[in-house]
Amino acid sequence: MKGGSDWFWIVIILLFLFIEPLREIVWSSMLFADPFVLIVLLLAVWYWGRY
Repeated sequence: MKGGSDWFWIVIILLFLFIEPLREIVWSSMLFADPFVLIVLLLAVWYWGRY
């Protein structure tokens, strides 16, 4: 691998380490959200994407 790609992977790993705690917070907050609301949001985005 070239030196540039080494830096690329280092940045990816650092981003993953910093984003992991945020991802857990997002998942824990989504567990409290009603799955029906998420489905309706997905259908709304799909509907608006068609037109």
